[in-house]
Amino acid sequence: MMDTLKNAYSSIPFAWLCLAVSSVTLVYYLVSELRPPCPVEDDFPTKRRDLFLGSFDFFRDSFKFLLSCREWAQGAHMGFYILSHRVVMVRGLPGRDVFFSKGLDFMAGYRLLNPQLVDVMPVTEIKGDESWASFMATFIRSEVLDKLTPTMVQDMANIVDAWGDKGTVDPFDGVYEIIFALSMRLATCNEFCSDREKVRTMMRIFQRLEDGSTPASIILSWVPTPSRMRRLWAGGELYKMISDVVSARKRENRREDDPLQALIDKGFNLVEITRFIAMTLFAAVTNTGNVFCWFLIYLELHKKWKSSILSEIDAFVETHSSVSRSTSPFSTSTIAEALSRAGPDALEAATPTLDATLHETIRIVFNGFFMRRNIGSALSLDGRRIPHGAFLMFPTADLHFDPALFPDPHAFEPARFTPAAMEARRAEHGIAFLGWGAARHQCVGKRAALVMMKMITVMLLARFDMGVVDGRGRTLVEVPKPRQDTLFKVSPTLTRTLLTYEVRRDA
Repeated sequence: MMDTLKNAYSSIPFAWLCLAVSSVTLVYYLVSELRPPCPVEDDFPTKRRDLFLGSFDFFRDSFKFLLSCREWAQGAHMGFYILSHRVVMVRGLPGRDVFFSKGLDFMAGYRLLNPQLVDVMPVTEIKGDESWASFMATFIRSEVLDKLTPTMVQDMANIVDAWGDKGTVDPFDGVYEIIFALSMRLATCNEFCSDREKVRTMMRIFQRLEDGSTPASIILSWVPTPSRMRRLWAGGELYKMISDVVSARKRENRREDDPLQALIDKGFNLVEITRFIAMTLFAAVTNTGNVFCWFLIYLELHKKWKSSILSEIDAFVETHSSVSRSTSPFSTSTIAEALSRAGPDALEAATPTLDATLHETIRIVFNGFFMRRNIGSALSLDGRRIPHGAFLMFPTADLHFDPALFPDPHAFEPARFTPAAMEARRAEHGIAFLGWGAARHQCVGKRAALVMMKMITVMLLARFDMGVVDGRGRTLVEVPKPRQDTLFKVSPTLTRTLLTYEVRRDA
């Protein structure tokens, strides 16, 4: 099927057909999606509106444009346009209170800028659809996580064993694969997860889906452009992989205990199953994978905190396994035994410093923008009206780098996230940390993500001495700069950054 689509797409007749379809529909598009906006119902300062596109700079470099909006407004609320859609960027603590209030829907907000959601849910519909989140939550309940822990730990051990005793790994590939593989256990099927090549295939599919989803692709989202066709081909591959598994189970009259079986039992058709799995995996790995890679980098550059975490990890493994580090190095099987025996609850209780360090990493690297749409009644912000249907955006940096909330905000200081410090901050300022969402829109996968990151940390640090180097193998002495080219995803490092590893010999 993929070869047929590719041949058709590359043919001259097909290209002329695309041109004809585009020409016929362009007029409709210009008078609908690109029409002049309705009269503004608020009086927020507004960036100059460009003809048709709303804000040309947004489509040229969306992240840079939003940063410029933040600076242009000098801390005040402000507005701009994306195509014909009004967007209000709300700021600071007053903006936070409105942004996380009742009537604002995150799925309805993100569909404006995400071509994959636009394919499924038209922007013109001013309504929410968060049923997928509540259904996804059933796959990551505490009892499900407890049951899957030994299997997930073994998946992780198999990947780490394949690294060997010594080497170099790109964290945004090799470590990211571990996060992706564990997330697949919570979102897909046993047939995929037990085959490492299928895990790698899924990673490549999702990379193509992501590469084909740029802000520019929402301008004419219905035109069969190369990026749209790449998304369709990748989606078709995912659909076929799932279809083959479903057909095999029916043919063999076989059932499995996994998320795919739950979706089949609920009566979902193949298209719905494919969409659900895609959305769930995107939610699970979009930020968790890169956040965790940054965590490992920060840890190697802040040895005091790494030393404290190593003490927690070594004590945890010795407590829950039959091996002491004083007699021999920890093997992957020993570490897997400890993680499987202990379970998530004991792991969380034994690693408070690890928990605080993960949260501080999230605070620093998660500095993008949240998106919502007002699907309820009009809202009031500083005496100004935000109408029904308006899109709202909130920059997380307004809180995460506010010195009143986090003194010396650019410093790496995990002590900010001790239970006492968090309680004092919440009592004085309310919500200050947005790494897991807030209020009505907290991340349903928070615990699962934290448990996964902690399990991988235990496996890697109990097993290896690690370091961080640049692309030429030189030891890094300061945190590398991040790329700034994605709207809602934590980006990798700007320049190539690698982790070195070697089996620990400090027994």
